[in-house]
Amino acid sequence: MARLALLNREYNQQYGGKLSCLRWSFQLTLERLKLNRDPAVRLQFNESVQMLVDLDVYKSNLAQAPSHHTLALMVAGWQNLSRLYRELHNRAKNRAGAPRHMSLAQLPADGLLAAYLMLDKNGAEFEAMVRVVLNTSNIYGAEAQAQVYADLCAFFFQPERNRCADLEQQLDALGTQASCLQLDKLARYKAVAGLFYVDPPHPIEPAAIGSLIGMLPSHDQPWNVFSLVAMQLLSDLHRQHLLASEQVEVLVSRTTALVRHVLSLAVPGNPDDEIEHTHPFQAVYFVCEAALVESFMQLSLLEQARFLKSCPLDHVEDFIERLAKAPSSPAENIALIDAILRLEALPSHVSFPLGIWRRQLRKIVVW
Repeated sequence: MARLALLNREYNQQYGGKLSCLRWSFQLTLERLKLNRDPAVRLQFNESVQMLVDLDVYKSNLAQAPSHHTLALMVAGWQNLSRLYRELHNRAKNRAGAPRHMSLAQLPADGLLAAYLMLDKNGAEFEAMVRVVLNTSNIYGAEAQAQVYADLCAFFFQPERNRCADLEQQLDALGTQASCLQLDKLARYKAVAGLFYVDPPHPIEPAAIGSLIGMLPSHDQPWNVFSLVAMQLLSDLHRQHLLASEQVEVLVSRTTALVRHVLSLAVPGNPDDEIEHTHPFQAVYFVCEAALVESFMQLSLLEQARFLKSCPLDHVEDFIERLAKAPSSPAENIALIDAILRLEALPSHVSFPLGIWRRQLRKIVVW
């Protein structure tokens, strides 16, 4: 495909953007260890950042590539996330030196999203990242600043203990059209969350749930922490059978889009890597768990294999048991299992429960 893209302008137009993204993912794989070195080893980290950020060889004609590159880089270098964010922030301040193959316009929101996906949300590193983002967000545009405060307000909201009051006041104090829009979204989110996340839950109007569905990003909009928090609330409502059928369809569609997006962010790891294997999908798994079975069936075989390999270790068997209860015929499920197992080698914690399920299905078919 690469040779065709070089030889033929039509092929280059068709595949050039995808090739650039593949080149970017491959380079992140090569540089992953350097990005996550101990902070004392500054030289390798700095060289890696300069090569990935400042060279223009990764430019892509895909519209979503610049924001994808930014988030994928922070996911790849998650163990030095605050340091990596500062490096990118310094380039955002120097607009003449900003990379052309990456988008830094929403860097604060991207930084928060990377922290949400990769860090312990109750840990000191996550808190430190929140402080860094808040302290640097004032150089960005009105939309970026409003998004950061809205993300944190939604993340910290609790019905019985309003931990986000100060952040909400700061969002209001921005006084921009963007902040007004985010305040309206936040009020609608809190109206539903405040009724559901109490014991016992209170009745919720269908229109309020519909408003929440409308907050999910469309196919050409970026994901952020606010949208993941809203997705988790909708998933919890779905688990309690509180969504209408058309709302479930939208939730499953957006869940599938989110799964694909997050699977594409991860840098392929080696089990022998000297850094701990952490996959961003593990955070997303718990965000949209209730809709994952329906979403799984909409993925390609390769995506299904990556999905299973990326599941949290102690939830793989549970998810496969949920798949077994989905309304499909035994023959269809056997064909699906065989196709996934033929596609690529799976770790034993995935292939073993799949094998058990297949044997159970074979008994049903034979009987």
